[in-house]
Amino acid sequence: MTGTGWEATEVGSPQGGVISPLVANVYLNEFDQFMMKRGYRIVRYADDILILCRSKTAAYNARNVAEHYLENDLKLTVNAEKTHVAHAVGGVKFLGVIIRSVRTSIQPKKIVAFKEKVKRITRRNSPVNLEKVIADLNPVIRGFGNYF
Repeated sequence: MTGTGWEATEVGSPQGGVISPLVANVYLNEFDQFMMKRGYRIVRYADDILILCRSKTAAYNARNVAEHYLENDLKLTVNAEKTHVAHAVGGVKFLGVIIRSVRTSIQPKKIVAFKEKVKRITRRNSPVNLEKVIADLNPVIRGFGNYF
């Protein structure tokens, strides 16, 4: 869709579309195989990727190898702003959680957003009856709980 209506395209899938994670998983399977053959331990969900390393030097080397393969062989663009090396002691943000050496926790901004959504649904001065509030609140709570 464009500002003036529908326009056909020959390449790509829409950003955020329901098919996008499936396409990413199929296309990036080659990346998974490439990295595993070289002994890297990776975690990937659609196009979100973690490469686990034992040292800072190994992490920078893995990032360079991954970027080279993604950009040159698979012809993808790596987002330089999101790509970084982090230590598990300080925490690694991934899919709404912070993964640390000892524990994993939900990112504070995700908790704030959840609380704001609950407050918006349960306002005291809302002109909605209790059954409607409960019907609106249940999927929000269930979704947050199931995701995390």
